[in-house]
Amino acid sequence: MDRPIPYFSSIDEAFRKNASIHAIKPHFELYELEQYPVQEVPEIKPFRLNAYVIGFITSGTARLTINSNEYEIKRGSLYFSSPWDIRAYNKMSDWKGFLLFFTPDYLSQFQFTENSLHEMDFFQPDAQVVLSLEEERTCQLEEWFLRIKTELNSGHPHSMKVLFHYIHILLYKCRELYQEILPLNDRQRTPVPALFLEKLNRYFTEMAASQAEGQVTIQQIADEMHLHPHYVSDLIKKQTGKTATQIIRERYVQEAKTLLRNTKMSVSEISYHLHFKDTSNFTKFFKNVAGVTPKAFREKGPGIMP
Repeated sequence: MDRPIPYFSSIDEAFRKNASIHAIKPHFELYELEQYPVQEVPEIKPFRLNAYVIGFITSGTARLTINSNEYEIKRGSLYFSSPWDIRAYNKMSDWKGFLLFFTPDYLSQFQFTENSLHEMDFFQPDAQVVLSLEEERTCQLEEWFLRIKTELNSGHPHSMKVLFHYIHILLYKCRELYQEILPLNDRQRTPVPALFLEKLNRYFTEMAASQAEGQVTIQQIADEMHLHPHYVSDLIKKQTGKTATQIIRERYVQEAKTLLRNTKMSVSEISYHLHFKDTSNFTKFFKNVAGVTPKAFREKGPGIMP
């Protein structure tokens, strides 16, 4: 069986195994892209990391893959990814900029929970995750990343607390940019109730870490929310126009698409990984939701998004 996409529980583990870079903090880091050893490691293969990421490109170019979508990134590109996202990089050319990483554990130190991130549209599933900023906004944002860099390197005993507040401000500045660039209907294409969505995505993160058994159900998520499944289903239907079952089915297809695009796993291997009874059942399920078979989706190949 071909290997599923690697899952890294800490930032330092991801850097060591992806690019042989050491001395990276496990739960918070600001990494300057010009330090990346492009000659030794010309591409970063698909991986999942238990961290939230804000990437900002100040010069050069690269090709970024997030889940089943590919993007050309350049100066002024601002992008976001969450713990359940799969990322990959290639065709890096003279790129400079910053990657800001912080884990859920880092947030919890300051009583800032993942629930607080639900205000940030760009960290929600199905959100548009890559923005192109105008030059004025690019210069303003670069100043904030440089402030964070200066504080991180200061060695001040309270720098981590100061950094948390800087990040908090940065998140709201990014939210302002996001809402400025994207109209409301593009920002909230699937307004699924926050807690339900968090539990659903956590299941797929656990699956990537080989900690999930069997397929997730509405009953299972409702139990974790301490609510009756009928109440959860009714609430989701009212807020989204979709049933909870539809949301779960679409999330399975999203995961399957990501594996089809980013791995060499066969359709039967993906079916097994996602806990389907057999390949035939998985293929019918996928076609019913996506409109094409898994094989046809893979053969079509990705389109490059701006």
